[in-house]
Amino acid sequence: MDLLVLPTTGTIYTHDQVASDPVKLNTNLGYYTNFVNLLDLAAVAAPAGFRSNGLPFGISFIGPAFSDEALLGLAHRYLGEKTPLLDKSPGCVDLAVVGAHLSGQPMNSQLTQRGARLKKTCRTAPGYRLLCAGGY
Repeated sequence: MDLLVLPTTGTIYTHDQVASDPVKLNTNLGYYTNFVNLLDLAAVAAPAGFRSNGLPFGISFIGPAFSDEALLGLAHRYLGEKTPLLDKSPGCVDLAVVGAHLSGQPMNSQLTQRGARLKKTCRTAPGYRLLCAGGY
């Protein structure tokens, strides 16, 4: 297999729906992507528009292990972007992290011990909240 293109999720839920049954609904959200790590594959998700109910829809580009850079290039072309998604350093990719992997947080060393470097920090919208079904 050179490439699979699948929906990132088969459905999408509102915040209230996820809050009412987080484990079951988050499991459902991974239906098309849970196998990626288990089969040692690489994947990149990209926005693909909105459903008729106004909720977002995305697709995932899935390829062999270590095809991350090629998948990012495909996603880049799919989105019609003119700026590169990749750092120009060989073997480097931009990675966005949240939660315990942020600078100063307990899991940040998992990134820095592998040579990751902070490129920039960002802020989310004031009303955004990260909700986790599990914990660390």
